[in-house]
Amino acid sequence: MKQVIILGSKYTGGIGIRNIFMVILLLIYFAVVYGQSEVAISTAAGDQLAPKISAGENCFFIIWQDHRSGASNQNVFGQVVFPDGSTGSSGYPVCIAPGNQNSPAIAYCEADNQFLAVWFDQSATDQMAGNFTDCDGIVDTNFVIGTITSNVSSPEMACSEEACIFVWTVRSAYWETRYAHIGTDGIMLGDYDTLSDAGSKNPDIAFNGHKFLAVWKDSTATEQGIFGRYFNSDATPDGDVFTIVSDVQASEPAVCGISHHSPDSAGFAVAYQKYNSSTGSDIYAKIIFDGEISGFTVTSADMNQSSPDIGFHGDGFFVVWQDARETPNAIYGAFFGLSGLPIGEEFPLSDAGSSQQAPKTEFVYQDSTYLTVWTDFRTANQDIYGAIITPPEPTDAPTVSSVYPSPAAISACDTPMVITFSSPSDIDWSTLAISFDGAIYDTSSPEITAEDITVTFYPGTYPAESVDTIVVCVDDITNIDGVHIDSTYCWSWIWDGLSPEISMTSPVEDTLYEIPSTIVFAISDYGAGIDSSSIHININASSFTLTDLGVYWDGYTLTLNMSELGFMSLPETNIVSIEVNDLAECSNYSESEDTFYYIIIGEGPVASVETPAPGSITACPNQQIIIQITDEEGVDETTITLLVNGTLFDSLENISFIPPQLVFTPDFDYPEGEVSVELLEVQDVEGNPLSSPLSYNFIVDLTPPEIVDATFPDSIELDTTSTGDFIITAEDNYCSALDFSRCYIRLSHYGGGLIVQWEDEDLIIPDSMQIGVEESLFFWTIDSAHTTTDDTFQICVRIADAPDYVCPLPNILDTCWIFIYHGSGIQDYKVPRNVKLTFSPNPFNKSLEIVYSAPDGGKIEILDIGGHIVRRSRVRGDGVFIWDTCDDEGLPMPSGTYTIQLKTPDGTISKSATLVK
Repeated sequence: MKQVIILGSKYTGGIGIRNIFMVILLLIYFAVVYGQSEVAISTAAGDQLAPKISAGENCFFIIWQDHRSGASNQNVFGQVVFPDGSTGSSGYPVCIAPGNQNSPAIAYCEADNQFLAVWFDQSATDQMAGNFTDCDGIVDTNFVIGTITSNVSSPEMACSEEACIFVWTVRSAYWETRYAHIGTDGIMLGDYDTLSDAGSKNPDIAFNGHKFLAVWKDSTATEQGIFGRYFNSDATPDGDVFTIVSDVQASEPAVCGISHHSPDSAGFAVAYQKYNSSTGSDIYAKIIFDGEISGFTVTSADMNQSSPDIGFHGDGFFVVWQDARETPNAIYGAFFGLSGLPIGEEFPLSDAGSSQQAPKTEFVYQDSTYLTVWTDFRTANQDIYGAIITPPEPTDAPTVSSVYPSPAAISACDTPMVITFSSPSDIDWSTLAISFDGAIYDTSSPEITAEDITVTFYPGTYPAESVDTIVVCVDDITNIDGVHIDSTYCWSWIWDGLSPEISMTSPVEDTLYEIPSTIVFAISDYGAGIDSSSIHININASSFTLTDLGVYWDGYTLTLNMSELGFMSLPETNIVSIEVNDLAECSNYSESEDTFYYIIIGEGPVASVETPAPGSITACPNQQIIIQITDEEGVDETTITLLVNGTLFDSLENISFIPPQLVFTPDFDYPEGEVSVELLEVQDVEGNPLSSPLSYNFIVDLTPPEIVDATFPDSIELDTTSTGDFIITAEDNYCSALDFSRCYIRLSHYGGGLIVQWEDEDLIIPDSMQIGVEESLFFWTIDSAHTTTDDTFQICVRIADAPDYVCPLPNILDTCWIFIYHGSGIQDYKVPRNVKLTFSPNPFNKSLEIVYSAPDGGKIEILDIGGHIVRRSRVRGDGVFIWDTCDDEGLPMPSGTYTIQLKTPDGTISKSATLVK
């Protein structure tokens, strides 16, 4: 448990009797020293919550959201409090219009000596409303400032003599921080604008007599933390957004102006909370002068300290916060000098045995008085309470103005501690007494050097490999007039002599058989924590940081996704190194670097089949075998041994290897049937064998298909009574389909000329091993061609199998039949049928609509001027065929005259059409 030094004693938290007694004593002490007194600001019926405060020349004005008329009719009430703790009245309504009024903010307009109150008003449409008041509590008539979006929260406001700026958070699809310019007359200057979108919230704003500074928390920016932006005194933006605190854990910022100085020396102070894994939320502050940002620790007590606010009183700062070191929550405060060093100890502002939350504080210069207000739960309802606090008076005593290392800092610098004093008169160094580790040191001690206003104290070498809390106290020092320091000044800081620890958690072995998908490291630091920006990774001389895709850091675990980093393969020996610093001052002393070696046992070359594929069929008796062999290190081709059908072949015989292809070309013909292939051996250049065996078979088919059935002729005769399609059925030893592009059926006069050759679209294909000609076309062609009662015809059929590989042709069978056709004379038996062919338009451009009637079926053929068929389609019955002016291959045809021909068993109709493009 971290320890806090209080008046030279150690406070470790807890709520025992002794600690309660100590708290009471402290309350009495601070009530005397700081003139602390509590004020009941509003205890009306119903809840009063979310108070905001502003300070004028001689009074404070507090405004809050009030539920005395019910939670569904929220109003805005206010109260004047004077520096002596008295109130101007019992509180009065700022706005009690119908409908809800909430989310108020208030700021002092110095030019008119008035306060401007602004709130979110839902009495009509969503709008921003306001009014003016002063220390007499006089309220003008409420007025509308402008329309505003709903879901307003966290409003704050500040004013110069020229303008006011109102800031707030709105929640829509995400948190967004906005601002509006309001004139000191209450008129809105233009439309509202956005400070930061998509994840920004909890804004605050202050004016330092010369400029405004708006601050907010941003949780989705690339650099997460506390951000700020300046505005001129007329509320116009001045410069870009800048980073104040770069830490994802930083939140709840509060800002005050450092005023009553020239523009060159005016600045701002920002208080904020930040989560710490050992103590919970702590409070820190930043001082901003001319773009330079320095920081100090406000409190790091156990349990959570949150919701800070900060004020400036000319000689330093007053920080207040909600504190959970005891139960229930209390309000604590602490004073700090301009350098950020504490003045006295932190103290509770209220001794009520109830929860107090969300404090706000302001300072009246005329009376040198702070008023801190908060939401109080000491009754059944939420009320508004406050405390008047007077800052400590400057004295003639020497004071500590700065120390190094700074309070609560974590340092790895083996350097002296430095204490700087300030005093209205010279310092008597002979009175210096410093206590450290149970010993007292003075200027006669060799560990101390005093010069001008600075003391250098070096007690010896710090512990090398440990983390220790260093506590140093200035017990006494006087000026030359003998005025002693007001009280013992102690500060503590942490010596971090330990480097970050890096350990590999996955993979657990340093010898691997494959590339790991991820490499995971646990990185921790006992003292300062890890500086994530310092993490650098090197993998085989390739460098990466947390900004690279594939590198993931959750604060404890570093994960490297190897494929996202581009490592699809790795050599045998791999070196992974990690450099990381902790967050201590002089962190180079705590730099840690670890190197990890991975040995990937090569699985050797990887082989895969390219040609012929396993189980495939080839019609080539001397089929080439092609195998892909890959290896990052390279393949030793002299080690290649191939077994083909039981015969060994090495790299000197029938084999060529041009990486990555191994080509085996046989100087013999394979026997028909199954051929076995086995890659027996191949090594990479480092001697690693084949990663996995390669063994497969393919089939050599040298025999054409066989016709096993034909529907006609089952005898050598046909006549006019024969019916049915002409179908050829085939079988093959290995192939399960025919190559229909190479098949045809020819009809000829026996001993005479060719009548017709049916192929492509003329054929019907009822099955993968069948081809044929449909009945109407088959018998119409025979009947049309016969010239005598008994004519002799010849049918010839070509069929081809369909292996996976051919060289250059598949296996082909040609066979013929001779048959006699018995007719009844030359077409004297035919009955005319209603066959029609029309088309339009003519001439045509993009397409031709062909209307046909073919009761017994037929085909449409389109012929160019040379008589070549460019397009064909089988048809039956009545229908329409649209010619898109393209040939059978889909290629567009040129302008010209084309013959449109309908061929049917009942005759052929031919007409001409003209294509014009």
